[in-house]
Amino acid sequence: MRIRRGRRRGVALVLAMFTLALLESRLELHADQWLPLWDKPVHALTAAGLVLTVSPRRDRSGWTWLGIMALGIAWEIAQFEIQPFAGVAPIAWAVDTAGDLFADGAGAFVALAVGARRDWH
Repeated sequence: MRIRRGRRRGVALVLAMFTLALLESRLELHADQWLPLWDKPVHALTAAGLVLTVSPRRDRSGWTWLGIMALGIAWEIAQFEIQPFAGVAPIAWAVDTAGDLFADGAGAFVALAVGARRDWH
């Protein structure tokens, strides 16, 4: 079975972003202290990689975006279950979570928009 180049790139991008996030959390680098908002590009690039991996048809891009957002929401719920409020005030946590979900949505949207113009499907 031949895997399309776009799908291979998507899988590589998702794995790279998960590796980066895992290294940051396991090494406890506290990247937020010296590089605020560092995780927003990670969220956006992961969402874009998931779009490439799924390789949606053009007529299903809305459903793909909703699916990516559902995964982002599930991720944030899991994160909250593991570490409620992540040691910050509830309002700061809520703002960070909203930013993460916005980055997820933006990354998926851009990947879908670019994919609609290119033959990734």
